[in-house]
Amino acid sequence: MKTFVYQTIILVTLCFLSSCSFLEDDSLTPIEKERLELEESIHSYKVLLWKYFKMSYKASYVSEETYPELLPIKEKLGNIQQFSQLYDKKLKNDELTALDYIDLYKDFMQIKDFIKETDEDVLPSIFEFDTDRKKQYSAEEIRQQKSLEHLLFSIASILSKDLGREIAIYEIMKIDIENTPESEAKCLFRYIRAILYVEKGLTYLAEEDLTQNIQYIEKSGNIDFSEYYQYLHGKNTSKRQAYDVSLAIHYLLRGVDRLLIGDEKEQGALEDFQAFLNIMNHLGIQTELTLAVETYIHLKNEDAEKAIASLQLLKQSTMLSEKEKKTIDESIGYLQNRESGKVLNSVYDKYFLSKIVTKYTWNTVKELNWKHFMKKQGFENVDATFDKIEATKEFIENLEKYTTEDGLKAAEEQLKEGGEELWDKAKKYWNEN
Repeated sequence: MKTFVYQTIILVTLCFLSSCSFLEDDSLTPIEKERLELEESIHSYKVLLWKYFKMSYKASYVSEETYPELLPIKEKLGNIQQFSQLYDKKLKNDELTALDYIDLYKDFMQIKDFIKETDEDVLPSIFEFDTDRKKQYSAEEIRQQKSLEHLLFSIASILSKDLGREIAIYEIMKIDIENTPESEAKCLFRYIRAILYVEKGLTYLAEEDLTQNIQYIEKSGNIDFSEYYQYLHGKNTSKRQAYDVSLAIHYLLRGVDRLLIGDEKEQGALEDFQAFLNIMNHLGIQTELTLAVETYIHLKNEDAEKAIASLQLLKQSTMLSEKEKKTIDESIGYLQNRESGKVLNSVYDKYFLSKIVTKYTWNTVKELNWKHFMKKQGFENVDATFDKIEATKEFIENLEKYTTEDGLKAAEEQLKEGGEELWDKAKKYWNEN
């Protein structure tokens, strides 16, 4: 028995000293390590709060008359009645007190483990509640509703600085993309997911998604991508141009992603960039994206004159910040002094190029009328859904404000104004959790 105990202690100590982690397992491929990292990231505090609000809202519709089979789930979610009253109050733009948020936080902490372990999709989608609940949906209709719900929330998180990318990634991961039939919609799901992967540094996962999309697009020359292009790029266009631009954008994003992977993928990245430029030049399209990529290729070819010309055009973009324009000026200065190597190695490097491409892409996504998009998919109560998203965002902001050490200190005066009893209760909840 002693021998077993000693061996266990030694094993635990070795794991601790070597920071034992699946992510550091050399037997795993890079993409397998990224999948493990992704799985860990979708259980953050903010994501669990987000799940709590969504599940509690959905459970408020569960009763003996509607979805009686889900009553056990509703019971495990705790004080749904209090949640519903506070949520309705918030939707009416009534102010909640600090104590309201503290009580809500207490309820959340009591069921946090259940939230983490439970798949929210055991509950119906929000669209079932916001439409005729007497209607019977097929299994495929339910799957599509849930996929579109997760896409909607992912996009809403992207558009909101406060919700952040971790919720966007969680939502996009809830879409069963792998089992969705190949289609323009599946391309859209993978496209959004790939950009989120690139931003999070999950470059091998992003490459996989973008490659699958490219293969599908190239094999589907007779499919109409005009509506798909409209939602991604905000313009009506011909079927042929929509097809070409959709393919070009995927080559561009994969090229950037391969640059970020490293030297092993650099040649593939340059080939992707050239494929992107070939299509865009053929169409006669010049944007910040074409200029950014042209500059990078000119720098790799040590063609300072052409690189300077592209940089000067790129600098005129209203999309770029003053800091980014300063970087361009610095690049031009190096080139004029025949120091092109310094530009690629320290100024206009792969990270700067990646920043321009992702920034342009998100700016385009933000400009789209996503409410119109969802209505075209058959969901009429989209405005109310966006209102609920905004209310949930404010709930999370205020919970962080009143239930973290830093937030509690910042709100100390406001809480004391409500009386010493409120202040003492707030401190008590924080100390216990």
